[in-house]
Amino acid sequence: MLLRSDAEVALDEALLAAAEAGRVYREAAFKCQSPIRPQLAEAANLRDRIAEELAEASRQAGWLPRAPDPDAEAARAIGDEIQVAIAGECEAPLEAERRKADEDAVGKLRLLLAVDGLPASVAGTASRLLGALEKSASISL
Repeated sequence: MLLRSDAEVALDEALLAAAEAGRVYREAAFKCQSPIRPQLAEAANLRDRIAEELAEASRQAGWLPRAPDPDAEAARAIGDEIQVAIAGECEAPLEAERRKADEDAVGKLRLLLAVDGLPASVAGTASRLLGALEKSASISL
C-alpha cells in the first residue's frame, strides 16, 4: 500500500476537479447549439490547461499525480449522455453542472494551497491557476 501525504492527496483532488470542470464545459459546448458555444469551448480549454499545468508543476517537484480511473470516466460519460437525452432543454442542467464543477475546482485548489508541505513551485502554480479560474468562473456563461 502506497502512503501519500495530505499535500499529495489534495493535489490529486485539485487535478481531478479541474479536469472534471474542463470535461463539463466541453460537454456543454458540444451539446448546445447556443451563441455562447465559443465561450464554453474557451472555458473548457482553460480548465484543461489548469489541470495540465498543475500536473506538470507537480511532476517537476517530484510528484506524480494519480491517473483518472478509466471505468469511472466511462460511467460518468454514459451518465452525462443519459442526462442530456432526458433533459431535453440542454442549457439549464448544464449551467448548474458547470457552476458546481467550478465551485468544486476552486474549493479543491484552495484546499491544496492550505496544506502544509506543498512545494513552493506547486503552490505558486496553484495560486496563479486559482486566480485564473476564479476570474473565469465569475463570468456568467
